[in-house]
Amino acid sequence: MNRIRRFAISALGLIASATLLETSGPDPAKYVSNTTALTASATTQRSVPLRVMTFNPDEKGDADGIANVITDAVGDSAGIAGVAGLQELCKDERNKVIEGLRGKSDRTWHSVYMLNDRGGGRPPWVCENGNAIVTTQPLRGIGLVPFHAQSDDDRDNDETRGYVHASIRVHGVAIRVYSTHLTGGGEHQAVRRKQINQLIRDINRENFRGPRVVLGDFNATPEAPEMAPLYRLFKNVGPATPTTSSSIGPCPPQGERPAKIDHIFVSRSIEVSGAYVPSLADDENPSDGHCPVVADLRVRRE
Repeated sequence: MNRIRRFAISALGLIASATLLETSGPDPAKYVSNTTALTASATTQRSVPLRVMTFNPDEKGDADGIANVITDAVGDSAGIAGVAGLQELCKDERNKVIEGLRGKSDRTWHSVYMLNDRGGGRPPWVCENGNAIVTTQPLRGIGLVPFHAQSDDDRDNDETRGYVHASIRVHGVAIRVYSTHLTGGGEHQAVRRKQINQLIRDINRENFRGPRVVLGDFNATPEAPEMAPLYRLFKNVGPATPTTSSSIGPCPPQGERPAKIDHIFVSRSIEVSGAYVPSLADDENPSDGHCPVVADLRVRRE
């Protein structure tokens, strides 16, 4: 039986929910690989610049390290709006991350948080964690949506997968951003397919017609069959044949890097100026198994 759980959102008190309908999609399209430099002067009458990042801190309570990664990736370029989608961000660290950002940058930061893993059945050192969007732009139209499809492992761990979304405006252009974390494990491909189908269906039902950016840990490689429906609406920011995040950048994680599972999907109308993984020393990366993925975008005015 499908169930919709409600989640608390810090300082905002907003709740969102959605229903599930299955969809199908074509085989994955080609991936974007482009390295044109993006600058603040790129703002024109026809497009505006936006820098985005997806990053999974891997349940690590290193607020200062996470704030450093966000600042370096999307917070240092004056005049360019920045957005970070985070997964497995510890509940007790989210406010510390924002405080750290404000201390490292003179920009104003805004955030929305969705708690989805209460750590039940996990070792005591595993924190309660969830998805977040952190951005230099004010947030509007916030929603927190649980997936109806959950694996037995998710239920055993008191974890409800889902996604958070919000809209921002960049030089008058409205953009909707999503941060999600799908169920892991090779045996849960069918669950991920249902979660992606719900995300696509929810997007199609939204009363929003502007460009979108989907950030997340999908626990699936770009060519995985369950990822196919995403390519009907989006293009995947990355190289043509990605195997690891380090294939578009030199971030060496502290532990062994799995196959590329951290993705940035953007609407087909969005131009990708560049995609890369920042270079981080082991003591600079707060995650054991993930590297941040960054993309420079140009969003056309409609």
